[in-house]
Amino acid sequence: MKKILPLLFLFPLLTFGHSSQLSTFALVKDANGTWTAHVSASFEAFEMVLEKNKTRSAREFQEELIERIKNSIQIRLGLFKSVTLSNGQLHLGHQSDVKFLVHGLSEQVETLAIQNQIFKNHNNHFVVFKVINGTVESNQVVLNSLNDFSATVDLMPTRIVVKSASAFPSNYYYLSLLIIPIMLLFSFIYSKRKILSLVALAILSFSCSEDDNPTTTPTVDATVPEVYKKIYGASSITSDGTYITIKTKGVPDHKSPYYGTTNSLYQAYSGTTFGGLNFSKNPNTIVEQSGTFKIPVNPKVASTHAATPLGPIGIAINGVPFFNQYAGPNNQELTGEMASFDQFYGHPQQSGMYHYHVEPLHLTTVKSTKSGLMGFLLDGFPVYGPQEENGTTVSNSNLDVYHGHTHATLDFPSGIYHYHLTGTAPYLNGNGFYGTPGTVSQ
Repeated sequence: MKKILPLLFLFPLLTFGHSSQLSTFALVKDANGTWTAHVSASFEAFEMVLEKNKTRSAREFQEELIERIKNSIQIRLGLFKSVTLSNGQLHLGHQSDVKFLVHGLSEQVETLAIQNQIFKNHNNHFVVFKVINGTVESNQVVLNSLNDFSATVDLMPTRIVVKSASAFPSNYYYLSLLIIPIMLLFSFIYSKRKILSLVALAILSFSCSEDDNPTTTPTVDATVPEVYKKIYGASSITSDGTYITIKTKGVPDHKSPYYGTTNSLYQAYSGTTFGGLNFSKNPNTIVEQSGTFKIPVNPKVASTHAATPLGPIGIAINGVPFFNQYAGPNNQELTGEMASFDQFYGHPQQSGMYHYHVEPLHLTTVKSTKSGLMGFLLDGFPVYGPQEENGTTVSNSNLDVYHGHTHATLDFPSGIYHYHLTGTAPYLNGNGFYGTPGTVSQ
């Protein structure tokens, strides 16, 4: 454990060199069963947290900073269980660290919600979060304004899974979970009193409003294998035993400047996008599609590897198509289009078909994790995020010429060939499909 913590807090130094745009946040349990919370950032980042133009002594600066950080961290186990922080200790330097004792995390805790909004008012700041329980470490998740600087944690004896959250659950959310079944029970007993049903429905609607964009559950045949049910953005999913047929409208379930301004998911954007480029909107607008993807149920390596075409080469779990690494005919470089990727790294082409060429940021930071299942290519082989399940980043050197490799995953414990998204070309697929592709039609 003593070796782990220094490495954890050296992470920002090694990657961004005291960047004021990056910090780390960790929950750590030592060999004695004591939980501590650690926040590490550059001195400049911490300095920006406090009110400027105010004269403070060194002691006042430290006390005010500790209190501000403490009040910005929330760890919640539910409505009736609270977690508190105490004994804040601050070490100031080029890379500064704050440590708190955590009270209320017992051995029986299985899930919790966390939020760290200390840097929420700093544009483009993000927090790298992880959990360490003795020798067991979680994956890393980036907390930023896109996920309200919040995440959920599943604590298991041999494994810890951290997932980015779309919103931090409020007390009203937990209260609604308690009230809803009570109201529905009374509604059932006193069915003639319709007002109770209306009240229960209103409360249910309120609790669901935590999600800006609730998704429609697809129609799924009973014969469809469980893993394909993760394609939550599909209209329907069926199987004939040979092919999985996925129908989709192909529109993203996240905000984008490419939606029409009257759409509830429209959001103007002027920040940076993939590769640190300044966003430059293309003239296209998202248009609902009618796509049908047919992919093999039992994919196998092809004797002859077909090149990926322009247009859809696969489908993401939110129903949005994947495109290959080229911008147009004759293998035009994608670099000329990258500035037009929106805040979630997608964009529409001329007919309005929204798609991803690179990591779908909404999926890797909000709906799933960096190591989660992102979708499938037309040959039936799955696509995973830019990290392995142990948190290590996948590089192109770890993959073959088709941009994949074979090993066990959570979804395929017996092992399967799978593609990985990476941060450098070819991003998703290399020299063609590893297997025999199915079909896609509009």
